[in-house]
Order: sequence, then C-alpha cells, then structure tokens
Amino acid sequence: DLEDGRRSDERGLRNWACTFCTRRMDLASSAVMVANDALANQVRTRPAYSYYGVAQSMEIERSWQGQLQVLSSGNMCAGTGIENLVDALLALRIQSPEILSRFHFIVVGEGELAGKVREIAIGPLQGSVEFRGRVSDNEYKLLLHNSHIGLCLKMPDHSIGQTTFPSKVIEFASWGLLVVSHKVSDVPSLFPEDGAYLLDCATPEALVGALRRIAHEPEEARVRAFRGSAALAARLEIGRASCRER
Repeated sequence: DLEDGRRSDERGLRNWACTFCTRRMDLASSAVMVANDALANQVRTRPAYSYYGVAQSMEIERSWQGQLQVLSSGNMCAGTGIENLVDALLALRIQSPEILSRFHFIVVGEGELAGKVREIAIGPLQGSVEFRGRVSDNEYKLLLHNSHIGLCLKMPDHSIGQTTFPSKVIEFASWGLLVVSHKVSDVPSLFPEDGAYLLDCATPEALVGALRRIAHEPEEARVRAFRGSAALAARLEIGRASCRER
C-alpha cells in the first residue's frame, strides 16, 4: 500500500526512505495498491491499482444566495498554491470589490506561508479572509458543514501536486461542497466536467475567473456541487468502491 512516494525536488532522509520502501515493496509484492496514478509509475510491481478509499455523501441543505463561505485547509507552502489564493484575492479587492464581497474565505492549517495569510486577514483583506490556524476535528467538521466551496490549489508543476492522494477534494465533495481545484494528481478523473471547477491554468487569474463565474451564477455552482458529490458517492460509496488497474 503506497500512499506517498519520491519527490523530484526533495533530498535527504525522507527521499531516501521513500526510495528504500518503494524498492522493498517491489521485491516483496505480487500486486500493489497506490494512492494515485503517478505513484504507479514509481513501482515496477504489476498489477498496480489506484484506490481512493470510500466516501459517502452527506445531504446538507445550503442556501447559495447571499454570501458564500469558502474553505481552504492544509499545509501552507508554495506547493499548495496559497500564494495564488492571496494574489487572486488582492486582485479582486482592487478590480472587483463587489465580487469579493460575495465570499467569505476561511483558511485553516499551518506552514511556512501561514504568516502571509495572517497578514492579509488582519490587513487589506480584513472581513473577507479569516485565518484560523490549527483547529480541532469538531471545529473543522463545523467548517465543512457551513461552507459552500472547497479550494484545492496544489500546484501541478510541483512534485507534491503529483504524488499526493486526492483526499482533500474527496472530503470536500463528500460534504457537498463545490470543488475548485487545479488539474492535479487524479482530481480530473474523479469528477465529471460539470461537477466541479477544475482550473485550466494554475494562476491567480484563473482562480479569479472561477470566483467571478460563481458569484454571477450561484445556481450553476450549486448544481455543480451536487453533481460532483453524486459522482463521487457513486464511485466511492461503501460496498461499491473499486480500484483502477494501471
């Protein structure tokens, strides 16, 4: 069972450990289960199966009129796209404050760029961005329950984006959130084209475009969230979840 693998931009003990474990797995295995398709290319064992676990959609009634809550969570570093989020919101503040006012962004987690988010939350984007840092499991579940949109902005050109398990989007969609994501890891294979907003470019401008569309067409956003959640449930619900052979 391989959940993470080697990263091209990483050196040191962690990379050595991943390489060692992968090679040992190849020697000892007659089949392998991996967390995404890219990891299948790091092992020689065949068959190799991509498996995303199980998920069950929760039916939560949300009003998509008025202000929409947007959740961003996880490690805040260059590889997770937090700089794109900051730049996009600063651009909206100047170009289209009426669009920005349609959203309330809540950012949770830690990382080397957490200070940057904290600065804008108490500075130029106060009232639009709320930085929570680390939260408890119960607090996080409440955020999932009350949010409309979940952001997954891992960068496709960063190694962490290709070797990561797409658990964030699965979590968001299972809670009925609209997924807004870069086309990273196996995310595009999990959602129908009309079941999420998958950005063609990993840029602040692309994120601004998606937010504009959501603000102008909240009913379409609601339907996309429903379709994405339904597609994920059909594929990963208990008793029906399956592997894809590589």
